[in-house]
Amino acid sequence: MWVTSTYELSNLFSLRVSSSTSSGGKSHLIPTPYVVKMALINASFRWDGRGKEDFSWIRPLTIAFKTPQKIVVSNQFVKIMKEARDGDDTYQQTVGLRQYVYWEGPLGIAFEVSALSAACRERLMRLCSLTNYFGKRGSFVQFMDATMVETLPEGYSFLFDEIQPDHVHQVITKGMLIQLMDDMAGKASFETFDSYSPARMKLFEDRVFKPVVLSSVKGASSRGYTMYDNIYSSET
Repeated sequence: MWVTSTYELSNLFSLRVSSSTSSGGKSHLIPTPYVVKMALINASFRWDGRGKEDFSWIRPLTIAFKTPQKIVVSNQFVKIMKEARDGDDTYQQTVGLRQYVYWEGPLGIAFEVSALSAACRERLMRLCSLTNYFGKRGSFVQFMDATMVETLPEGYSFLFDEIQPDHVHQVITKGMLIQLMDDMAGKASFETFDSYSPARMKLFEDRVFKPVVLSSVKGASSRGYTMYDNIYSSET
């Protein structure tokens, strides 16, 4: 059983890839499972302060994404301040790459809830409605709806590791986009993600990275932008 929610973009989206640098800030096309879970926990704290309690069932959730009909990534060079070299405490002005993402159509986010109680399912749908940004606070979204379905509809993302061997060629032939996305590890504690806790989050132990296959393919592009199309939207 799944809870599916949809969001429209209210502003340009930007979420730097974990491997990017301050000078080369490449962005994810959509939120990652880690970012979505943090947004839900944040919504829980803002609603009734139960974020720590909700963490226990939000952390292990399996999340799938249905990409918007079209995604356009704009490459922009902006002025940034960077620490000066040679031990100087001052900053120097330089330029850095920033990517801003536009969605045409809604983003679908689905949660596998078969192991959750009815109360947690209802609370999850409520938290989805209270979520208004993913990643950076400027990346605002507008909640549209949330429904419960027995099986996940066609067009949602899946883990590359879960592809059957005879389907790998099909994914590659279609040119479906594969992105490395971060997620919360199954045994991670709340304190490792708490900004006010002395516990430190460990990469690959508390925060893991998984290759996710999205239902989007690369379309038109130039030096200034790249467009991606949802293959299921183009087939209808």
